[in-house]
Amino acid sequence: MKVMLYREYAPDPLLSAHIDAYWTLTHTQEDVQQQIILPDGCMDIIFNFGATCKTSSGSQTLQQGRTYLVGTMTRFTGTEMPPGTDLLGIRFRPASIQQFFSFGTICEITDQTIGIQSPFDFDGDPRSKPSSQFLNNFLGRRMSSSRNEFRQVIDVCIAARGLISVKQLAAHCCISLRQLERKFLQQTGIHPKQFISIIRNRAAMAAIKSKKADTTLLEIALDFGFYDHAHLSNEIKKFSGRVPSAI
Repeated sequence: MKVMLYREYAPDPLLSAHIDAYWTLTHTQEDVQQQIILPDGCMDIIFNFGATCKTSSGSQTLQQGRTYLVGTMTRFTGTEMPPGTDLLGIRFRPASIQQFFSFGTICEITDQTIGIQSPFDFDGDPRSKPSSQFLNNFLGRRMSSSRNEFRQVIDVCIAARGLISVKQLAAHCCISLRQLERKFLQQTGIHPKQFISIIRNRAAMAAIKSKKADTTLLEIALDFGFYDHAHLSNEIKKFSGRVPSAI
């Protein structure tokens, strides 16, 4: 039985500090599949080698043979995958795409998917769909040798699972609140409070998925700084479109 198939491939270890994964998504069934994409603080470059599909809850068309840049998301979005879908993506870790490309003001493409001129030679030609090794070689040549000091701020947020305030984050990283705000907008396109919320919600969802039978949602709610079960449920539904019991 042919089904929609999503796969991830690890980048070269030399790139892994900046690239989370290469991924592919194919769909060969006769029906149109709906996918929900959640915010993760990352930015993606997507190449469409197959059928035209829709994203941003139907408002953005990904045309066959085109390349797209996906800005940092602050809300979940729906994607329609028709038969013949064949996408290839590069998911850059938060505040990392600038190590390879310059796309102007990052905050201007937050929550948007925009068509771009492909930085690669294949640009949607199915006859020359690249391998992971091709991407490793190309991106390895483009990667800036300069260290991105702001990555330390991102790593603190992730290590804390989002259980840190903006004020605490600024103090921990020895940076003023104004500088922190400016740097976040420059590097990720979103505000620090939004990024922290994304990390916390994703960590809470992971805890819900893996919870033991004797662990209650109230316990998880309190572990992640929510007031109670209802507060957790409301925030998770706002973030993912689903209630905790449906995760």
